[in-house]
Amino acid sequence: MKSSIQFKKFDPFPKIENIENAEDTYDLIDRLLSLGSDPVYIFFDIDETLLMRDTCLVHGYRKTSQLLDRLKENLIESNNKRTDHIIDNLKYEMEKMYYCSDLQLVDPLLARLIRGLKLKGHFVFGLTSNSATSEHSINVMETLSKYKLRFSVPEVRGELPNSGALVMQHVTVNGIIFADNNQIQLRDKGEIMVEFVELCLKSKLKAKEEEKKEQMCILVDNTEKKCLKAMTSFMNLKRKFLLDMKVIQYTQAEAAIDAGLFTSQFHKIIDRMLVNGVIDDKMADELGNRKILDDVMLHPLK
Repeated sequence: MKSSIQFKKFDPFPKIENIENAEDTYDLIDRLLSLGSDPVYIFFDIDETLLMRDTCLVHGYRKTSQLLDRLKENLIESNNKRTDHIIDNLKYEMEKMYYCSDLQLVDPLLARLIRGLKLKGHFVFGLTSNSATSEHSINVMETLSKYKLRFSVPEVRGELPNSGALVMQHVTVNGIIFADNNQIQLRDKGEIMVEFVELCLKSKLKAKEEEKKEQMCILVDNTEKKCLKAMTSFMNLKRKFLLDMKVIQYTQAEAAIDAGLFTSQFHKIIDRMLVNGVIDDKMADELGNRKILDDVMLHPLK
């Protein structure tokens, strides 16, 4: 007798209705400036959401991931025993190029958008997975200051007791949260947002500034995986307050990639690997396969 019980395959990131897509800044503006009059807590990721490097090959970009996957498949099919070593070196060179590139705003309109959201009474903060003491973060703060991008002043500051994330009141940038604060285990953005917002609401209730009611939180991030993870953790958390959450995947930075620049930067990396003796001429030609590059640019995976 066959069992009537059916087992479903576990999906760590189920389809979630509260995740929206904003392919450009105008789309993002429409979504955020249409919020109602009730104050909303809005958290902006930093890297490739507010700021981007002057390079096309970025970890987290779909085109970069697709390119690496295609190259790895080709190496495996040709029975190359150094596949992992070659791919690891490609990633290393990409990261090196990334941190040597200049920082700039993804779109000049973002500074105005954040100012407009604050003027409407919303609370706007930066939320990054990085550490406050890294050289990259120091450069980020200088760049945000340069473009006069200022977040809200945080009501709660210092190390958050549960996640260990660090809430900083920067002298010019104001409120920014660093997920990496030398903890044993990093918490994702969904958990950090809930903890921070609940601490803010708790302080307001003590001050009798407002009654207990549902509070909306929004995360704006460029990476699909991080958006899904944040939303999933939010749904699974036990919350002390009535919170609702929405996530917007904002992909303006990747959408602006130039195909010619993407190809030329990748060939520069191949040339460096050749000079460093990581690959030979034959492998350089194989990795620089124009057909793969063109396919990635013209037919990116959705």
